[in-house]
Amino acid sequence: MPGYVITGNRLSTEDGGGLCQVSSTVFRAAWTAGLPVTERHAHSYHTDSG
Repeated sequence: MPGYVITGNRLSTEDGGGLCQVSSTVFRAAWTAGLPVTERHAHSYHTDSG
């Protein structure tokens, strides 16, 4: 199923995709549960939300 992926410095859709969504969901679940987060890295692709 198509999902968003980072290709170079742009966002596109390809089959598979969605790994970032999975990792974000796991992070948020751990954070909400109060588990310690010992390491976290910013995403390699940034969007302008303004």
